[in-house]
Amino acid sequence: MTPNQQALFRRKNLGFVFQQNNLIDTLTIGENIMLPLTLDHIKVVEIQHRLKTVSAQLELEDNTSRIS
Repeated sequence: MTPNQQALFRRKNLGFVFQQNNLIDTLTIGENIMLPLTLDHIKVVEIQHRLKTVSAQLELEDNTSRIS
């Protein structure tokens, strides 16, 4: 696979939890969660639905409800 194909595979098929804080500090928690979906050109309505679902699973609803 080319480096671009590898990056796309990782973005679409793998999930992981960093041992240290590796969020993009200029983005909100919700925006960090939504970033891979945005890069894949997922529709905003679907992104919002997925964000609501994952933030509920992670008990982050209060931290992701204020999305700019």
